[in-house]
Amino acid sequence: MPFGLPRPSADSEQLPAGISLCMIVKNEERFLEACLSSAREFVDEICIVDTGSTDRTLEIARQFGARVEERPWRNDFSWARNEALAMATRRWIVVLDADEVIRPESAETLRTLRALPTALTGLWVRCFNVVDDYKGTGASSHAIARVFPNTPRIRYRSPIHEFVTVDGRDTGLDAKHAPLAIDHYGYLSAIVAERKKGDRNLEIIRAAVIAHPDDPFHWYNLGTTALIEKRIDEGIVALEKMFALIGTEPRGFVPSALSFLADAYIEFRGDAEKGAALARESLKRSPRFANAHFTLGKALSALGRPTEAIASYQASIEAGKHNREQFLVDDEVSVWKAHSEIGAVYGKMGELDAALEWFERGLANRPGVLPLMLNRARALESLSRYIEAGDQFRAAWDEFRDDQTATELVNFTLRRGQFDVALEQVEMIAPLVSQRCAALQIMTAAAIAERVPGRAADGPAYAHRALALAPGAAPVLDAAERYFTERGESEAVMALRAAELDAPLETVEDYTRRSSRWLSEVQPRQAVDTAAAGRARFGDHPGLMYDEAAGIVQLGDRDRALRLLEQVTVQNAQVFGKAAFLRSVILADLGRLDDAIHAVDVVLDIAPGNPEAVLHRAKLLASGDRASEVEETLRTGLAGGDGRIAAELSGLLMRAGRFAEAAAIADNALAGR
Repeated sequence: MPFGLPRPSADSEQLPAGISLCMIVKNEERFLEACLSSAREFVDEICIVDTGSTDRTLEIARQFGARVEERPWRNDFSWARNEALAMATRRWIVVLDADEVIRPESAETLRTLRALPTALTGLWVRCFNVVDDYKGTGASSHAIARVFPNTPRIRYRSPIHEFVTVDGRDTGLDAKHAPLAIDHYGYLSAIVAERKKGDRNLEIIRAAVIAHPDDPFHWYNLGTTALIEKRIDEGIVALEKMFALIGTEPRGFVPSALSFLADAYIEFRGDAEKGAALARESLKRSPRFANAHFTLGKALSALGRPTEAIASYQASIEAGKHNREQFLVDDEVSVWKAHSEIGAVYGKMGELDAALEWFERGLANRPGVLPLMLNRARALESLSRYIEAGDQFRAAWDEFRDDQTATELVNFTLRRGQFDVALEQVEMIAPLVSQRCAALQIMTAAAIAERVPGRAADGPAYAHRALALAPGAAPVLDAAERYFTERGESEAVMALRAAELDAPLETVEDYTRRSSRWLSEVQPRQAVDTAAAGRARFGDHPGLMYDEAAGIVQLGDRDRALRLLEQVTVQNAQVFGKAAFLRSVILADLGRLDDAIHAVDVVLDIAPGNPEAVLHRAKLLASGDRASEVEETLRTGLAGGDGRIAAELSGLLMRAGRFAEAAAIADNALAGR
């Protein structure tokens, strides 16, 4: 039997030879024709369940001779797929989504399959998820059983991220590898935004977890989806729960889950040690998993172990030969992403020639990848090869003409001190990029106009033009506020601050600035509402969580504020420190002295010389009659040179009758002033 498929017993019944294409659809007129065109040569019937289309989907389906049955949607993908499977009459089934097309390399396999007898074994299909949200990323891929025998014993399970299994088992159908591949276009950024897949998926997955709390696959789906949607805490908790439930059971999704979890600890919790341990656990279960080697490299780099990090990245390149064996893998890791990271590590080590070599190796594998183009340009600039660097920055702009390449080109020109050229570039770029980017570039022009002979008077006009383009954009507002403040134009600053409170909000940075502004205006209700709206849109952003908690404190709900502050992660050290300080203040007010001291110690771990934290810790210790520790805390904080700490310590010593020591502290503080 081809592809390693088992030969069925001689007496097993076989349906008529051929392939049934089974699909579920709703409003797929954009994709359906391409999908069916890619499949019709290989299939003998098309069975479609429509769950409520209002566009031309049904018309297109019938043009291809499809049999269509209409069903009301039940928020359950397995149910809908099983309805389509029940329509099939041929021996083999192929399942596609409307936003997928069969790759030409699959043709011979499908032709061979039509006449083969079936047992209870399917074939893996490699699904390449084409994305466009990050220039040059290419397609990640995963293995999925989409070709299998037509029998009532084989049906789908799970309301979302559904999988086929035999007799309702909780593990997937046995399947063999074959040269079968599809391209999936449903994760193009415009499609995701239009369909709001993230919100829909989370709703279904949360319901599945509630209904089946002991099923690790549901927890895996919840964790990965929550992380993609930036619901960081929910994602980490869900993947930890999956890991606890799965134990040592071999399931195909586990290495991927552990790699996701490792990434989350590294990126969002700042815990590279934990990330490294999880990546190694993933590699125990799948030693040739490129993603896990890559994640381990990131952890080792963060831990300051560059040689080991490079070795892990190189292992991820080697593991790319085995990508088709993996449940889910980022195919680009072994093609260029690891090369880019190796180059970055060499760059941090000061080995710029080696860094450039690795960037160029990656570009040889995947020409035109934006991150590599920009990394190469920066490396050339660091090597003082300015003409080549400029050519590379311009090539990136010419290729992509987007916000990032525009900013990189102008910034390079500014670093070269070519201010008049930069002004020309800003005017050239502004009509071709987003309004926000154009506004920020024009705001940059306001600052550099001061350095171009005869152009200083143009600065304020540039600034007002930028604000008119993007009145709610935080980076533009920040830059404009600094610009007008430095020029002493207080009325312009006041006008800017008044106007921004009614401007539209687009990015998480906009929401963060606005919620902070409401706090500064002592409007806690507006601050809480703005921060909450930002979190609903962008997930658990540390700055928004802090601002919401700060507003809640002012509204009098300290317990709720504490719960929110405890969720702020270390990904932003400054915000994490602010959250820890506010927690300490609240805990002290609640009479939880030891907890308050522990919280302020977190602040001092991040910023040992923080005078506010030193003074607060001393106050807490004094309230607990721990005088010796008060003195130790203040003496440790003296190194920062803050006069308030010196005054506090001097007063403490005087109250203890240690006048000479108090005088010495005061004299030293005055001498250092």
